[in-house]
Amino acid sequence: MLSGQYAHQIDDKGRIRIPAKMKKDLGDSPMIVKGSSGCLFILPTEEADKLFGEIFDSFDIDDSPRTRALRIMAASAITAEPDKQGRVLLPQSLINEAGIVKDIVINGAGKRAELWSKERWEAYLAGGEGGSFDDCLKTLRR
Repeated sequence: MLSGQYAHQIDDKGRIRIPAKMKKDLGDSPMIVKGSSGCLFILPTEEADKLFGEIFDSFDIDDSPRTRALRIMAASAITAEPDKQGRVLLPQSLINEAGIVKDIVINGAGKRAELWSKERWEAYLAGGEGGSFDDCLKTLRR
């Protein structure tokens, strides 16, 4: 399970580092895609294959919200291939999508990690989307 929060920076060439503590769970070449709430999702290869495989297997030819979300996620997807120093190059389109300027936060989120610009992450925490943390926590009851 991916957990924790890690602060890093993107360099001038658009490269980031995947936190060392997440590398084992994410694998050698995770997939990075457009996520929700202004972040990017970092998916282990197996999870990406499962997610996209299941969705494409049930792919509708209509333009439903599910189909739209799939198209956008799949179109944004890159395979993260670390260089010799362990850095991953993000394309400008994903940098723009996440609003990344310099500082980033990578959070564990169960089977995936989330990549946020520091500013968007702080705004998300302060904004109380969906209610207070305690209100959201109550929805986790089974």
